[in-house]
Amino acid sequence: MKGNKWYFSILSIVIVTGLLVYILAFAGIFSFSISSDHPFWLNVFFINYTFIGDGVFACCLVLILLFYFKKKQEALLLLTGFIISFIVIQVIKNLLGNGSLDLYFEQGQYLFFTKEENLFNAHAFPSGHTAFAFVIATTWMMHLKNAWKKMLVILGAFLLGFSRMYLAGNSLWDIISGMTIGVSVVTVLHVFYLRIKAKPVEAYRRHRKVVNNDAYQNGNMLPV
Repeated sequence: MKGNKWYFSILSIVIVTGLLVYILAFAGIFSFSISSDHPFWLNVFFINYTFIGDGVFACCLVLILLFYFKKKQEALLLLTGFIISFIVIQVIKNLLGNGSLDLYFEQGQYLFFTKEENLFNAHAFPSGHTAFAFVIATTWMMHLKNAWKKMLVILGAFLLGFSRMYLAGNSLWDIISGMTIGVSVVTVLHVFYLRIKAKPVEAYRRHRKVVNNDAYQNGNMLPV
């Protein structure tokens, strides 16, 4: 956690800046939009790239980490992060929905939507793809050591957030909320896992201290 202060600092700056931009845009001080008229090659790139935030990719990534790379801790952290993020997003979307209990799945893209009501009814808030992307990014940030790799991970996560605005008409608020959910869930889980992992170590240290004290009192000057 200590070695990733710059990561959380960048996220904090992005969230605060994004909220400020959203508030100013909502107040009508200025406006911005991503035109639906895009180059074909860019459409192809983002349609494939945004799949990183899809649930199918999430499941595949967990299986690869678990069975190919034998990274049990990372796989468990990712899986738990995906599940909790999914539940949180479903709860929020249902609270903001039509009053019935529904299960929402985001489409990869809405490039062919032309009416605002279609985008509004797509239930884009919060962005599930962005949340999953930052679950992956934050998990990797906790375990990667190389600074350049960390930088590529965070840039990749931000690029996926942009792809949701580009492809699916998500607002900046949808992206920020998804990012906040993903980062918050993994951070809490990481702290929780560290505490569980630390308990056996602390118990061993206490046991060794007691044994050494008993050995010293019995005349054995060398620690056990």
